[in-house]
Amino acid sequence: MRIGLLATLRDESHALPRFLSLLEALEADSRVERLFCSFYENDSSDNTPESLAAWLSDRPGVLQSERLGAPRLRGREISRTMLMAEARNKALAGFAGERLDWLVVIDADLHASPRHIWQLIEVLQQDRGVAM
Repeated sequence: MRIGLLATLRDESHALPRFLSLLEALEADSRVERLFCSFYENDSSDNTPESLAAWLSDRPGVLQSERLGAPRLRGREISRTMLMAEARNKALAGFAGERLDWLVVIDADLHASPRHIWQLIEVLQQDRGVAM
């Protein structure tokens, strides 16, 4: 199975060890033929972009990192939703030409395991009318 994993990140160095362990466990799963990650990061003040670049250095995937000088927005502001959509679209563009069976969009702050991802895929396989 070819899985694409999309994440947008900013100042996530505290969460990266757990997040990258999740990705390593997923790529080690015998059901995974290829795990291709597309990360979009902007305006981090910690070592998030360097850590992601180092992790991706010998793996299939892309990291787009930008300095926009954008303010950090919180909550459910419309401007935050619009900026998040732009960031996800930039990360999505990283899959151009990549053949995938599944695309997983995930937040690096989530506490997840490969089992959770397989459970979501199983639900989607059982009922094509389901959307997540």
